[in-house]
Amino acid sequence: MFAKRFLGATLLSSIAALSMASLTMTTNVNDGQSIKGNFKFDIRVTSSVLVSNVEFYVGDDLKETDDSTPYNFQLDTINEAEGPIKVTFAAYNTNGESVKKVYNLTIDNGIAKGVDFHVEESTNYTRDGKYKEAIDSARIALKIDGTNVKAKMAMARANYASGTFDIAQKFSEDVLTADPNNADAKSLLSAISLRRAFFAGGNNPNERNQNVANALKAAAENYSSISKAAADSTPLTTDPKSIDVHLNAHRYAAVAALLRTNWEKNIDNPVLTNRFVYALTMGGRLEEASRALSTVKRYGSPDAYTFALNAIVTQMRGDNAGSEAAEKEVILEDPSGNTTKYTQLYLALNRGNFASMTGYISDLEKSNPNSVGVNFYRSATQFLSGNYNNATEPAQNALLADPSNTTILVERGYQILQGVFAQSLTGNDLNNQVGLAMAYFEAALAANPSSIEGLTAVSTAHMVKGDSAKALSFARAAVGAAPEYAGAHFVLAGALRLSQVDALKQGNNAQATAFRDQTEEALRTAGVHDSRLKGRFAPGAEQAWIYLYRNGRLPFMPLPPVDSF
Repeated sequence: MFAKRFLGATLLSSIAALSMASLTMTTNVNDGQSIKGNFKFDIRVTSSVLVSNVEFYVGDDLKETDDSTPYNFQLDTINEAEGPIKVTFAAYNTNGESVKKVYNLTIDNGIAKGVDFHVEESTNYTRDGKYKEAIDSARIALKIDGTNVKAKMAMARANYASGTFDIAQKFSEDVLTADPNNADAKSLLSAISLRRAFFAGGNNPNERNQNVANALKAAAENYSSISKAAADSTPLTTDPKSIDVHLNAHRYAAVAALLRTNWEKNIDNPVLTNRFVYALTMGGRLEEASRALSTVKRYGSPDAYTFALNAIVTQMRGDNAGSEAAEKEVILEDPSGNTTKYTQLYLALNRGNFASMTGYISDLEKSNPNSVGVNFYRSATQFLSGNYNNATEPAQNALLADPSNTTILVERGYQILQGVFAQSLTGNDLNNQVGLAMAYFEAALAANPSSIEGLTAVSTAHMVKGDSAKALSFARAAVGAAPEYAGAHFVLAGALRLSQVDALKQGNNAQATAFRDQTEEALRTAGVHDSRLKGRFAPGAEQAWIYLYRNGRLPFMPLPPVDSF
């Protein structure tokens, strides 16, 4: 009896041991299932002893082996043929046992739906922040047609959004190879360049500055080429839409020349007269702008934008009382409009009423959330409040939206240049700080070679470094570009004074005398165009920077409205 019980217990124990040692497998797929994209297989294996490895087969080919949990395998179905596919999973344990699962699946990436479907799907995924799915959809579109420009742009956008800038750049450049004037590709390349500029680092300041300069210049050139191409393909006529295309391309002189001959015949049309005065103002023709405004106010039909230009031009010429009177007209004409908000911000900045700017920015943000203008003025306000770190992000956001905006580029460069004066930098520290500021100034000139702001900024930077020849060259170029702009003459006086000192050091008294006389003439002319400069001495670099950053800046204003108020 005992023997029978012992035999039965032994048999049950053996059966239990065999049961515990059995190997089982489950997966996240079912036979006959359709899969797409970059599909991940999740495998679960249970065993009473150690699992040695799990194998993954496609067809009869071993693709991958995994020897540790979790057991996951990726299959990039986009690289596989559409249709039926057999996959096998095999697991083994240290007892020599094995288990196998075979699945007959179908790859269905929607190839038959066509390129446009997948491009749109990729665009929607990118918008919703689903970057993996966006990339997969773009890849499917490219599988359908590897040369399709829209598919390549979708791939570029999805990778840019996910932070994979190298791939985004590669596909953007591919688009430009096929379509050299593609605006989307140029815009994206500009953004990629800016991201690299903002995050450029390293232990070598010279190398960092060069990387920043290259990136900023590339961004400015790429983005400005869009507006230049549009202007090249749009005949300049008196149609406001045509004029605006050319104004966006910084072609102020051409617009002014076109309208100069017949603007008085259209004096009752503020849509045209405002564009004429805007072109004169942005081109530094402030005397002519002032005369035109006087004529319009007397004989024409001024609107809120006309009064805004009058307030700005009058302020730039140093007439604070006249500017305040014109500002009241703006508010009466358009109490809550964008024209009024932008005008108030510019005037507060020019007059030094920095405490008012935060409230004006809040008003502007209500109608223009996160706009270029809001970010530009927020950066300037933070900087003037001494919150230098807080000035950086809004400036970067403004540039990402408009990488070729010369006003923003110069603004950021001046913020960096201020570090030289605030910290009394000398030697290599001075050169490194000026070099970083110069990267922004030169990018402004890459976007618009005749930029008054860019030319005077570069001249000022060379004054900081004590390079009188280069400071003088750029100052003279600024005067040539804008003979009625006080800032150009004021900076020229500073560059001439520096050149006079150098000439005296070299014993060239005749040249020093000539520079002295030219300095006096430059100062006299500066005082003519801005009464606040009357009686001033030739500025050093810091005095030039202070004037240009506060009183001498050009307005940051939207283009005049197409319809009058």
